[in-house]
Amino acid sequence: MINYPSDIYERTKLYLRVMEEIKYRIKYLNENLDSLSGAGVKYEVCTLQLRHICELIAMSCIVSQGDFTTYKSLNKEYSPSKIFYTLEKLNRDFFPVDVVIKRESDQIFYARGNNKKSISRIELQSLWSRSGDALHRASLNKFLRNVTIPKTHFDKIVKDRDSIVELMKSHSIKTIDSNLWIHAV
Repeated sequence: MINYPSDIYERTKLYLRVMEEIKYRIKYLNENLDSLSGAGVKYEVCTLQLRHICELIAMSCIVSQGDFTTYKSLNKEYSPSKIFYTLEKLNRDFFPVDVVIKRESDQIFYARGNNKKSISRIELQSLWSRSGDALHRASLNKFLRNVTIPKTHFDKIVKDRDSIVELMKSHSIKTIDSNLWIHAV
């Protein structure tokens, strides 16, 4: 039997564990971008990491909301689009937003940022879909169309990675618990 987090503290702890995994995957992605591997393998490994990161962000949205019984189907779902569609019914502000931290005296304030470089919900869904197309290229026709991986593909990976990092480095996510937010900085 799986023990789902039962309160906001356990959910926050799990949320932060998911954020840690995202950091490790970004580090692994960076190491692969710098590697001397063949372009095809490097592209697939980096794309796979981006896809998993999209799924982890979607999972973190489920964790932050904490309703593991009403939407039991989400506990086995990995498609960000399907997860986000369902969560929006529960809390329309379920997706993380970038924040700016302000300190005054002994107080810390979080203000919603306006970082245009942060990945949005729609961009994340699109990235996840594109990554599936890129990874499922095992048919002969797809393979022959993509014999060489153009440099622009890697430029896009870097851009996608950077937009994820911009969001993850300092963000908040609203929970279903009235006005409680989880802040990750």
